[in-house]
Amino acid sequence: KRYRSVLTTGEIATGTKAVAKLGFEPTAPNSNPFVTHLLTLYSQSQLSNAGTRGLDAIGKATYVATYLDERLKPALLKGEFRLVIISGNAGDGKTAFIQQFENFAESKGAQMQRGANGTVFQLKGHTYQSNYDGSQDEGNEPNDAVLQKFFAPFVGSNASAWPQNQTRLIAINEGRLADFFMEHDAEFPLLAEQIQKGLAGAPPETGVAVINLNLRSVVAEPDGPQSSILERLITRMVQKEYWEPCACCDLKGKCYAYHNARTFQDPVAGPKVIERFKMLYTITHLRGRLHITMRDLRSALAFMLVGTRDCEAIHQLYQNGGEENQNHILDSFFFNSWMGGGGGSNDRLISLLCEIDVAKVSNPGLDSELGSLNPRTRPLSRFSFIDRAGYDDNLVEALFRNLPRDYSSRNRARLIAKHRNYLLHMRRRHFFERRDPDWKEMLPYDSIDLFLSAIEQPDAKGPDEVSTILHAINRGEHLSDPARLGNQLALRVREVEKGTIRSYRLFDGNCFTLRSEQDCGTHPFLECLSPALVLSFASGDGHKASLRITLDIYEMLTRLNNGYQPSIEEQEGFYLSLAVFKNILASVPYKEVLLTKTGHQFYEIRNEDSVLNMRVSEKGEPYHVD
Repeated sequence: KRYRSVLTTGEIATGTKAVAKLGFEPTAPNSNPFVTHLLTLYSQSQLSNAGTRGLDAIGKATYVATYLDERLKPALLKGEFRLVIISGNAGDGKTAFIQQFENFAESKGAQMQRGANGTVFQLKGHTYQSNYDGSQDEGNEPNDAVLQKFFAPFVGSNASAWPQNQTRLIAINEGRLADFFMEHDAEFPLLAEQIQKGLAGAPPETGVAVINLNLRSVVAEPDGPQSSILERLITRMVQKEYWEPCACCDLKGKCYAYHNARTFQDPVAGPKVIERFKMLYTITHLRGRLHITMRDLRSALAFMLVGTRDCEAIHQLYQNGGEENQNHILDSFFFNSWMGGGGGSNDRLISLLCEIDVAKVSNPGLDSELGSLNPRTRPLSRFSFIDRAGYDDNLVEALFRNLPRDYSSRNRARLIAKHRNYLLHMRRRHFFERRDPDWKEMLPYDSIDLFLSAIEQPDAKGPDEVSTILHAINRGEHLSDPARLGNQLALRVREVEKGTIRSYRLFDGNCFTLRSEQDCGTHPFLECLSPALVLSFASGDGHKASLRITLDIYEMLTRLNNGYQPSIEEQEGFYLSLAVFKNILASVPYKEVLLTKTGHQFYEIRNEDSVLNMRVSEKGEPYHVD
């Protein structure tokens, strides 16, 4: 794997002078003001979460540029767009981008007329007007009237009548935007159509750019030499200048926060650890439970680095001894804190990361080794980190020495829980720091590489990939050898309690296509990673259906093809996703039904000239029992 540079041209320069200007020089011994700043980025911080709102000077210092900065800003300066609509969730950076653009324009000589919810200014003869939050009222003026006034120049169905020498920028919630133009589509027919397309990811047209930040992915690989937003933000947060005060701290050889920063600063092992972090965040993105905003990302990474304690509280933590305290300290090392440690977190992104905890996956051979051998037995199996202390080794070795060796006492359950907790620490650390390439075997998704390969290719997949999906669905329909049916999809007609015969409808495999849900290369201002595959059916006579295949569904299909028998709960989840697809296919006219008692020998009932004929199916060879 080639590890690309995470430095970005145009981002804020840092160094000793910059750090001093930001106030990161310690005002007391054994303290680092940057640690305190990171605490404010965490959404559940008990100290302050002021860092989650807006960008102060410190926030700008750790800011990483996105396509909005690198591509949209130059286009705006050239006056290429008449209207720019930026939608997305709270924390996506909609308003922050507009305000940063305004500050840049002001630095170039623009005269600003600032209002409570926007600004009007001119630059090089071009007029700009902004609205920071298109979902709110302005004084006594209701929101609907505010939006009608803002979009007034774009009425009608003829784009040539729209203004040429001005650009309007608005940050607005996607739902409010859709509601407004659904209600006023008669007044704005062309704009309403363009907005609907833009929210789905279509590129700009007729000078109108709709940028739906819900489609942006913090783990997507952008074009060119840069790495993902996630990778660059981690690297930005652990810049050595911000952590220099820790080098003079009495606790530097033990402190988990300094240990975490030094891990990612390592020039050789650091990028490899980041790669594994990125895989976990990619899985979370592809599960589709949460759109990861910039605010979510900064919060989770800040917690991973420093937890919830400032420098004074960290020193107090290390003054206490005992096994319970050792576990508390270990929970704050990055290999545990990325998913909340032993206590978890109410942060919405961290709670989802906890659901894919690599420590909860079973690898019997590896678990036996990690759980029974002294942690220092094979030191070369893990990366070496330059200038990083090994206090984590001391902690896990102390826990290992105190592990029970006899589980036959009355406290058996407690002793087993103690051993299991030790193994959790060891598995997570081993996942991030093992040298060999088998770290992916510790992931909860065996199919992640296949899925990523499929969604990153925009073209339609080949017939073999389609057949693989169809065979897996057939297995889910209780057909143990779907290859006997050839290139066909068989869907069970219905479940009959205590029924002895199963009936299936057949669909020609040539009527199915498989492709990525989203063409990630079409939008110039979004870093995208398609979240799903789509299996489409077209009969040729107007009947169509589609099945959205997310990572969870793809994993289940892969397991079915490997002979896995899902539990009742897993079946319910899988078939819930399949139900709508099956119901639509059920409306397609048919003349053939397949019957079987065993799943091995099949009978066909076929409508031939209004006469029903039943015969032994010729699909595959007859099943024989030796």
